[in-house]
Amino acid sequence: MRLDRRALFGLGASAAAVVATGGVADASPAVAEPALPGFRSGHAAGLHYVTGGAGEPLVLLPGWPQTWWEFRKIMPALARRYRVIAVDLPGMATSRPTAGDKKSMAAAVHGARWWRSASPPTTGTRHGP
Repeated sequence: MRLDRRALFGLGASAAAVVATGGVADASPAVAEPALPGFRSGHAAGLHYVTGGAGEPLVLLPGWPQTWWEFRKIMPALARRYRVIAVDLPGMATSRPTAGDKKSMAAAVHGARWWRSASPPTTGTRHGP
């Protein structure tokens, strides 16, 4: 193994991070459970979601690589009028990954059918490009 300045700098930065944090960071995905009153989390077709409220379904899709937590501040206000469903996209948090292309991700979200007991959502929003 050749040790040049770049490798030495990387080792030094890694050692400094371990000392500063008291250990090696856990690489497992952290999933924030709902701390929002009136909301619950679940899984449908391999996708993690958080839902609450009543009325017409409103599906919230976060931008890549965010999770449902992106919408936590606006969900209570939206839940006064809609049944809010904030979804973790495939491969994020505890949602099962798909092939990774947009079509398979869209099919996974559409196939989850959170609205089985109601009409399909006619309203939706997303965050990101």
